[in-house]
Amino acid sequence: MSEASSSLLVLWRENPIFAAVDEPALRELSARCPAEEIPARAMILEAGAPVAALHVVLTGTVRVFHRSADGREAVVKLLRAPSVFAELELFHDLPMLECVDTVDDVRLARVPGPEYIALIHRFPAAMYAHLLHLSAAFCVAAKNEQQVFALLEQRIANLLLSYADLELPYDGGDVASAEGPLELPTPLSQNDIACSLGAVRRSVARILSGWQKAGVLEQSEGRWILHKREELEELAAPIRHSLNYQMGMSLRPLTKRQGLAQARLEITRGHPRWLGRSYAVDDQLIIGRQAPAKLLLPSELLSPQHCRVFRAATGGRIWLEDLESLNGCSVNDKKVGRQTVLRDGDRIQIGGFELLVHLERGAEPAADGG
Repeated sequence: MSEASSSLLVLWRENPIFAAVDEPALRELSARCPAEEIPARAMILEAGAPVAALHVVLTGTVRVFHRSADGREAVVKLLRAPSVFAELELFHDLPMLECVDTVDDVRLARVPGPEYIALIHRFPAAMYAHLLHLSAAFCVAAKNEQQVFALLEQRIANLLLSYADLELPYDGGDVASAEGPLELPTPLSQNDIACSLGAVRRSVARILSGWQKAGVLEQSEGRWILHKREELEELAAPIRHSLNYQMGMSLRPLTKRQGLAQARLEITRGHPRWLGRSYAVDDQLIIGRQAPAKLLLPSELLSPQHCRVFRAATGGRIWLEDLESLNGCSVNDKKVGRQTVLRDGDRIQIGGFELLVHLERGAEPAADGG
């Protein structure tokens, strides 16, 4: 066997389905189904096209999406090798239900339908591996359905983070963590993002511009660089991990819940009568000089409802949000934008007062109904 053929067999075996096929049968299959080299941003299958083969992604990533008559798109999944697609249509003799194109350079093999069906009948372990794949893919799809309840900011954050994940290796089935800024592996224009989410480009541009001003991300030569991924992670948390899929990946992130963040604010500078007072945040604490603000501070520099400190929906982080105040908010003497994540020991400066942030992590929140 040539070195190229041997390397190709290694790629086939990274797929759990074909890892369950014996060596002679897999060697014969790979010879009859040669891998194609497909460049980035190339269409593989259009919705409505006939499906005659199982498509096997050996290297690279493909994008599965719906496209409307007016050109809007809705990304369903980013399938990263090893993976397969078009099997549902193949099993049920249907035309393609979605569009599929390449995110980057992809090596793809196509196994004719009758041959693949005969193969999984011959190797029950391969059939079981495909069953596990289908059930995992449907779990990710179920998470994806929650996007209908998500704000546009959350959907943009999730899309950017999903593309960023493509740069990270899987470690024991989980995406490895990364330190420092992370550059997306593929260029994405504002129009690309808007089309991918079926959103209005102007709305997408406004959100991205705000994030750029706040230092959350920047764009360089057409590629987005994520600087404050933790803020995007917090925004995207309710729908996070709903786009990326790779066979063998862990599904634990789909239900991961953070420990409950507890916070209180201690007044350390301002009117002498208020010094040393401490206030619990609970779910949120609105600060200003008039009701319905809960923490009322005597300063004409404060707006009636100046800002709020609140626990994120996931319970894992505490945020400061400026409520369109006249004089704004600062954290650690640095002016902040609309929202920022707070950390233990941060100092909030508003209206001549300084509030010291005390944070601690509580127990894991109970499951629904628990």
